[in-house]
Amino acid sequence: MNLRSFFTITALAGVLLLPVHSIHAEWKVLAVVKANKGADRDEVSVSSGKGYSKVKLKADGADVEIKSLHVVYANGEIDKLEVRQTLSEGATTLPLDLRGGERVIKKVILWYKTPESEKRKAIVTIYGED
Repeated sequence: MNLRSFFTITALAGVLLLPVHSIHAEWKVLAVVKANKGADRDEVSVSSGKGYSKVKLKADGADVEIKSLHVVYANGEIDKLEVRQTLSEGATTLPLDLRGGERVIKKVILWYKTPESEKRKAIVTIYGED
């Protein structure tokens, strides 16, 4: 076997061994929060009825400091995710793993802070990985 064949076979094997989930994963909008000025908390119902294993947040309109996100599952259990990250306008968090794998989300509770001096409102979109 020559060196070119070896590298071709190795690359092909690497592609075939990638997890299928990561190739077909899609992010769905679970909730949208229009952030008020200053420190606040918003609670939003999620009605998709589907199971999700990860969530991520995206800021639009203005910068916003995300304190924490509580995910309330259909069975009443709560997953408290301490995000503690300031998102610039247009920025997204890394995916946040949910406890217990794929779970049906009933609602999300978001704690955040936007600068009082900010003229625009931040819009935080919460996505779930399908």
